[in-house]
Amino acid sequence: MNNQLSPKLNIVVYSSTFYPNVGGLEYIMKALSSQWSKSGHEVTVVTPIVIDSDADKGFSFNTVRTNSLVRLFKLARKADVFVEANISLRTALVGCLFRKKWWVIHHVHYQHGSTSTGKLKNLLTYISKNIAVSHFLAKTLAGSSNVIHNCYASQVFNNDTSRERKRELLFVGRLVSDKGIHFLLDLFVRVKIMYPTISLTIVGSGPEEAYVQRFIQQHHLQNSVCLLGSLDPASTALQYQSHQILLVPSLWDEPFGVILLEGLASGIQVIASKIGGLPEAGKNFVVYKEAGKVDEWIQAIDYCLQKQSDKNIEIESWLLSRTEESVANEYLQVFKN
Repeated sequence: MNNQLSPKLNIVVYSSTFYPNVGGLEYIMKALSSQWSKSGHEVTVVTPIVIDSDADKGFSFNTVRTNSLVRLFKLARKADVFVEANISLRTALVGCLFRKKWWVIHHVHYQHGSTSTGKLKNLLTYISKNIAVSHFLAKTLAGSSNVIHNCYASQVFNNDTSRERKRELLFVGRLVSDKGIHFLLDLFVRVKIMYPTISLTIVGSGPEEAYVQRFIQQHHLQNSVCLLGSLDPASTALQYQSHQILLVPSLWDEPFGVILLEGLASGIQVIASKIGGLPEAGKNFVVYKEAGKVDEWIQAIDYCLQKQSDKNIEIESWLLSRTEESVANEYLQVFKN
């Protein structure tokens, strides 16, 4: 990574969830910490997530797995930059005490209805220095914010043109209503009337998994729908490479949408809900449709099935700007300024 920051920074990162937990936030914070460390900065990740193994020995950064606010205070006091993943009311006092070096990376909005917790977290953005992962998310924050779009694992997700795209539709995500899993299944039943031999692969797990299994049985879709459960990144990448269309039918305001970057990098066509930060992730390289509008989605699927995905220099340029190295460097420049 090329950066012009001198001298070396002491960066302390607090993340309430971290490896070995799996999720978008866990991936992003681990990737940023790794890249900052590889670029020559001293990085310490503080997290309450405790593990029994010595897996941390493989990291290029330090890890302190503790729930102690005193320990976090001591580390933050010595740091040049104190970074938090989302506002935490529990650790906000530490941030307020070191306001000049307190940066919060906002991966979610704090619109928890009219709850006092959501309101208080949003008010704290007047005090913290803020980085939002999308312009959509930045507009929901009370305080002003820099915007740095998320990165994706470019070393994992790529277009293997030697693989044949034998299956048509793919869904990757948690099996929850907010991700549109109910809508997806109803949509597939409608699409199957037009294309009787069409297939759907579902990658992910979640509280609606039992519902999905029942739906498949009740509609006799055992030969058409493949439910794979959760997969590791490498196995997920293979699914991207062997399908024609990735469906992202979210019904809630996604803060960004790393999955769109993964899909674009893998050469699969993408249809996504025009909602939240998704249009920022996929730009004009994705087909966007109104969330929950079945007829619009059927038309989009029909269009993409007839269309061949082709190489696009603009897509490659966008993806190059979203690699872990490029995004981590954007953060360093913001910290510097």
